Amino acid sequence: MVGSDKVQHFMASLISTVFVYKFSEVRLHMKRSHCKQAAVGFSLSVGIFKEIRDSRQPKNVFSWRDLLADVVGIGVGLVLINQP
Repeated sequence: MVGSDKVQHFMASLISTVFVYKFSEVRLHMKRSHCKQAAVGFSLSVGIFKEIRDSRQPKNVFSWRDLLADVVGIGVGLVLINQP
């Protein structure tokens, strides 16, 4: 069973990937390939930053599983972006 924390990581990454992509495309008028790079870079950076921050908190650790949930969310976001 997947914990609610993993679902939150997945959903946050999915939503941020699609949002940054659409913002880059519509507001910044970037090329599609650059929009995808910006979306993935932003979402992955936020996930890594959060895990580093968590690892510095007492009684907390860097969670590779949380980061994996982030990556899966980014992947699903990219699939949604590529739909016609």
